Amino acid sequence: MARRPPLAPWQHAALLAFEAPQAMWLRCVRLATGGPRARREAERMVREKVLTGADIALAMTVGDAASLQRVRRKVTANVRRLSGELWRPAL
Repeated sequence: MARRPPLAPWQHAALLAFEAPQAMWLRCVRLATGGPRARREAERMVREKVLTGADIALAMTVGDAASLQRVRRKVTANVRRLSGELWRPAL
């Protein structure tokens, strides 16, 4: 299987602009449901925001593509995780 060529920093930024609102919406849905899963999601969200803040600052100030790629990878993982759990009944 052939490997895809790496994306340019502007491509990561463009994809992040589309994926981030999805993650925010899915997190709002999770928080609105309440319960222990919502509490865990809120704790995870705060923890990720603190850790990712430095990556975003670095990516924006020096144009570091690797930092932007790490941020986008986390957002994509959150969208996949939250959208898969959206229709799963709460325990």
